[in-house]
Amino acid sequence: MGVFDHSVFEPIGVDGHFTAERERMWALHEKHVTSGMAPGAVYMSNPIMTSGHPTYLTRLCDYYAQIIRNNDPMLDERHFINDLYGQGGLSHPDKYNFEWRMDSLDLGLLDKKNDVFFSIHKGHM
Repeated sequence: MGVFDHSVFEPIGVDGHFTAERERMWALHEKHVTSGMAPGAVYMSNPIMTSGHPTYLTRLCDYYAQIIRNNDPMLDERHFINDLYGQGGLSHPDKYNFEWRMDSLDLGLLDKKNDVFFSIHKGHM
């Protein structure tokens, strides 16, 4: 954890330099990211896609979209619903109403009718 003053949020100056606090923050970040690496090792820290989003988030979204595509058709199958509730040790409801829901970086199914959330995939944080 680092403690900085508010100048850490200032944009790059007209001279192309960061504030002293922002320089200090990036130096600490670099030290943390490269901890344990051999001197001179090449690394890429969180590459950014052309959309401006980190690669890991773009890939995570693609993965979640695949999970939804594969599982969404089964939300109308009673066997799948009973199995889902059974894995949670819950009794099978007569009626249900599912929607996909994100909880932080976790992907899950919320049964709005019975107020039950099933975590389908835990995000990495």
